[in-house]
Amino acid sequence: MDNTELASAKTVASLAKSILDSARKSFHRHCIILAGNQSWGHGSLQEIALRNSLGNLLIVATTPVAIPGSEQINPADAAQYLGREFEHVVMDFYDGIDPNALGALSGTVSGGGLLILLMPGLDNLRNFADPEQHRMAIWPHGAQQVGNRFLQRLQNIIAASNDVTLIQENRVQENRAPPEPIYAADFAHLEGYRDDDTCRTLDQQQAVEAIEHVVRGHRRRPLVITANRGRGKSAALGIAAARLLQQGIPRIIVTGPRINATAMVFKHAQILLNDAQHSPGSIVTDTGRLEYIAPDVLCREAPACNLLLIDEAATIPVTLLQRLLQHYARIVFATTTNGYEGTGRGFTIKFQETLNRETPGWLGLEMNLPIRWAPDDPVERFVFQCLCLDANISDAGFRLDPQAVVIKKLDRDTLIDNDKLLSALFGLLVFAHYQTQPRDLRYLLDAIGLDIFIASYNDTVIGTAVVELEGGLDKTTADAVYGNQRRVMGHLLPQTLESFAGIRYSSQAKYARIIRIAVHPDFRRRGIGRQLVQHVETNARQRRLDLVGSTFGASSELLNFWQSNAYLPVHVGLKHNAATGTHAITYIKALSNEGGKVFGAAISKFNDRFTFLLSDAYRGLECDVVAAIYKTFAKDDRLHLAEDEWNDIASFATAARGYEINAPPITKLIAYLFEHNKIDRICAFDEQCLLIKKVLQRLAWQDIAPALGMTGKRDAVQQLREVLARIVSDESIKNRFGITD
Repeated sequence: MDNTELASAKTVASLAKSILDSARKSFHRHCIILAGNQSWGHGSLQEIALRNSLGNLLIVATTPVAIPGSEQINPADAAQYLGREFEHVVMDFYDGIDPNALGALSGTVSGGGLLILLMPGLDNLRNFADPEQHRMAIWPHGAQQVGNRFLQRLQNIIAASNDVTLIQENRVQENRAPPEPIYAADFAHLEGYRDDDTCRTLDQQQAVEAIEHVVRGHRRRPLVITANRGRGKSAALGIAAARLLQQGIPRIIVTGPRINATAMVFKHAQILLNDAQHSPGSIVTDTGRLEYIAPDVLCREAPACNLLLIDEAATIPVTLLQRLLQHYARIVFATTTNGYEGTGRGFTIKFQETLNRETPGWLGLEMNLPIRWAPDDPVERFVFQCLCLDANISDAGFRLDPQAVVIKKLDRDTLIDNDKLLSALFGLLVFAHYQTQPRDLRYLLDAIGLDIFIASYNDTVIGTAVVELEGGLDKTTADAVYGNQRRVMGHLLPQTLESFAGIRYSSQAKYARIIRIAVHPDFRRRGIGRQLVQHVETNARQRRLDLVGSTFGASSELLNFWQSNAYLPVHVGLKHNAATGTHAITYIKALSNEGGKVFGAAISKFNDRFTFLLSDAYRGLECDVVAAIYKTFAKDDRLHLAEDEWNDIASFATAARGYEINAPPITKLIAYLFEHNKIDRICAFDEQCLLIKKVLQRLAWQDIAPALGMTGKRDAVQQLREVLARIVSDESIKNRFGITD
């Protein structure tokens, strides 16, 4: 076709037919981009559907597109369609170019199908007033002030890509020749593929056999399966589950982030168990059952089963995974390597630490060959490039001299055309935070008030800190935030201190919030993170900011890192964070006199509230987190225990009286010992956990005993008596309170 020929709807439909024919012959998926006026795009799409009889078509758009037999959804509902399959998918980017939606829905297109993207003319894409930009419009800025680097990069990728067919309203450009046919029916002749209706690849067969071995083999030998989309990972779970039920295994539980995310597991199990009773999330045979139970319910109720299958494990809070790992002796973790909701490679690397510690005999298995489409799929290549889904950490085949590390602030404009640097940077973030999403890439490129610092050695990126500038709210807005009458976009640190911590006008101060900090795994604990933090602080002082801080999911490792850099906690979230399964905790450090006032007020309030909230909102805090927080407290020696209070404590320790009646003075004493860092000398960590859970968090005896591996209430009471007996007999503690025998 001549490039100057007007791309009429009929012309576009004719070209789409040849592309669709090629897709069906090759069992590849092909991407067609309709770039031009939205009404032209909709008209062209309707003509394509009419002339090519597009069936099983999903349309992602807010503006209705009249195509008979199609299913249309809003872009915001994209996540609900994970695990579904469609022959063709259309995405109207005039409604917003959401990287998460593109990552999610491109993977639902099956081999031989089309991914059709509607967007403005390519030459003008970088200037597109994208509705998605409102997500990054930090107060007081508007969407029009958000960067356009993501759009510029996308424009460059499309223009240079041989993996898409670009059709513009006034010209057509075919960027790739049709591939040599690879028929789906002939996959058995390709290396790694099998002529089998059940397991299509050797990868899948090995995965099924490995899952079965988890049930038949030694206990506490978990299996971790990772795979890119379309490799038959969820199908392998379903096939193995069906075979095990056929072999007489009575109960298999499936869990995942939501029930519809496990739909493919049940679909493939049902194929082999076609005589079984089935309903959403349940298959029942004469001898056994396969059922879905949500992760939090599993952790809370711990129902017995012969095998636990966890699909999309990278999307489940790691604290829940750890509990499941500890409770269930036969367990399979499966997750998408480069996926929409989380990144399995980062999950595997990070979760290895837990697996190595808890179950050193665990097995890892990676599935590489695609099943839902042919190898070397052009849509997969295109989407991976657009969203950096194959980003990975740099190879580090060298010895590091920490003194030679160079830290600098990055010009984000350089990331538009430097995919090597962008991939290295994004790969670090993926590794450090395995729930990093494609949308985070756009935020990294375009968010207002964002600074990126990188640590490099011999031109290799080995660390990064991502920082957002916050605060500076006017008095009227600060008053509204303080009174819980308003929240503004962004500004997490100042609004946390203003509203939740109740520090009046703290949001008028200026902050640098470290959103992410990541160091190459080969160079951790070498001072790189500390250097990055110090560089951020220096930059913040130069800009006359008042405070620097960070908010993150509480863990003792992170708390120790921030405390070693002279940061102190000022707020702990009242509820578990849905993404991490932990309480969010805020640490800050003052950089100016004004910042010092906010800092002092916040520290004082937090210290006063913490022990009280431990028995209420913070009852779920982990013991090591509680102990780490107490070590930051300012030491107050005003505590006094009267002689009768000391006698009350001793009476429980010697079994003369019960716990509950003597709880108040025991609580005062234990809080003092934690606050003054005297507890480590007297008590082992498991004993500290007993003190935290019963005395400070006031958990019921029946909850404490199983959590600490005790046989029951009597065992827990006896152990608490023994710990307190040792404390009240300690000479230095007795001297502190003036107790004489």
